[in-house]
Amino acid sequence: MCVCVCVSVRLCLSLYVYDMIHMHTLTVANGRQLNNLVDRLHTEGVLTRPIDVLLADQTVAHKYAHSPRGMTEFPRYTATRLMAVSLARRLQDPLRELSGLCAGMGQDILSLRLHPLQEELQRPDLLKVMHRAFINVVNEVGVDINLAADKQHLYGSTVQFVSGLGPRKARELLRVISKNLYVEHRAALLEDPEIRGIMKEVVWYNCAAFLKITKNTETWTKDYKVGQAYDDDNSKGEYVHYAGGPLEGTRIHPESYVYARQMASDAMEEEDDFQCLERALYGDIEIRQGLQKALDEQDLDEYGKLLAQEHLVLKTDTLKQIRKELISPFADTRVLPPGSKVMPWDVDKKGEFMLLTGESERRTNEGTYGTLAPVGLLG
Repeated sequence: MCVCVCVSVRLCLSLYVYDMIHMHTLTVANGRQLNNLVDRLHTEGVLTRPIDVLLADQTVAHKYAHSPRGMTEFPRYTATRLMAVSLARRLQDPLRELSGLCAGMGQDILSLRLHPLQEELQRPDLLKVMHRAFINVVNEVGVDINLAADKQHLYGSTVQFVSGLGPRKARELLRVISKNLYVEHRAALLEDPEIRGIMKEVVWYNCAAFLKITKNTETWTKDYKVGQAYDDDNSKGEYVHYAGGPLEGTRIHPESYVYARQMASDAMEEEDDFQCLERALYGDIEIRQGLQKALDEQDLDEYGKLLAQEHLVLKTDTLKQIRKELISPFADTRVLPPGSKVMPWDVDKKGEFMLLTGESERRTNEGTYGTLAPVGLLG
């Protein structure tokens, strides 16, 4: 989606109509004049398709615009343009932009008003709870470590919340990966002596499953696949037994790759090899549907006992997680609260009123009466 974000009505009204024709979404931090302008242009036929105009809270954008991070990334931008950048990023990926408030374990995140009584907590306690929330969500959705290393200013801030890392290890890990351009598979993190100096094997075991390996980086220019090792003599990539092949793009932990490969080969009734995994994870829709049906029909309690005879470990719960990943690799499991009709990027009527007026629940409790005077706020 092509997104243009404006943080003031004055800036919105100064846009050229030509530019607006090529926009899909406009996010404005205050006022309604832009919405009226877009409606008028659409009515007059200047715009031939609808453009969404979203109202957004500018607290995070304001922090970014006056932070060292914003000034480092865009030293020539004014504060207004920096706020526009932040609003656009938050619309595209709220987790990524919000985690930027915690860069280097900073405390800008405390500026968010999430509860009317949060100021009653001691700042260290509140910060600890907020960081714990980030840890839970980041580990739930995972981190594309190659993308984070390639574009650290955009994606690097979430790495510190990966289980077992933290700000210092995350910063050094991104530095080394960026220097080496990318990692081919999770085991490669342990092969690099400089990375081993940053995190020991126990740390790698803690964080490995939450680091997704992809080719979403401009530095991966050679023609070989994720999970392969590049053979310079033959100028091609080859799958290696100590890596997971296509499993590097799933939540399946490296210590469970052997179970995942066997489950996939048994479900597809094919030989246990990386080509079978490729078809299982990236095959056409008919193969994928057949795999899901076969996995759903597996009795994992009995199947786990069968595998335990070979591997001497009973891992029924692990097999259930593997089945989910084989069916939907690294699927985002976050859902809206039951009964919620507001999407994450939308603002409900109550939130819109508070953004436009500057009121809060603490100042305007339900049942409170007052006098309102029209001041042209809505334009």
